[in-house]
Amino acid sequence: MASLKTNPGSSTALQRKTIMIAARRRGLSVDQVRDMAGSRLHDLSSAGASDMIKRLSGKDPANPPGKKPSAYKGKPKGLRMRTDDQVQQIARLGSQCFDDEAAFERWLFNNFGFPTPSQIETSKRAGEIIRVLKNMLKRKEPSA
Repeated sequence: MASLKTNPGSSTALQRKTIMIAARRRGLSVDQVRDMAGSRLHDLSSAGASDMIKRLSGKDPANPPGKKPSAYKGKPKGLRMRTDDQVQQIARLGSQCFDDEAAFERWLFNNFGFPTPSQIETSKRAGEIIRVLKNMLKRKEPSA
């Protein structure tokens, strides 16, 4: 029966070759590569070898040692809930654009499907309503 020569989870031969190719392209010696690895390349874990490949190719690892992992990168994937400030701003803009509250609530329901500003759920939707109300207010004001 054949035995494995490496520890489970250790770097693969392809990873070690890739590290050496990337190091040569950067002009690094074998000793410098060992110093970067902290030990022999054979002793690196698979994840450690992947991080080293990314570093040598100019890409930073996702979570470098000593840094806390970030919660998310770029824009959040989930929805954000609307804030009370947004609801108050919508109510204030609605009172400026419409003569009575019933007309505003009717407009809000017909155009956005919400009977009152407090029933708006997401920040994105609240932002859309605020933008529309501000545009309506601009058109309503006389040009000087």
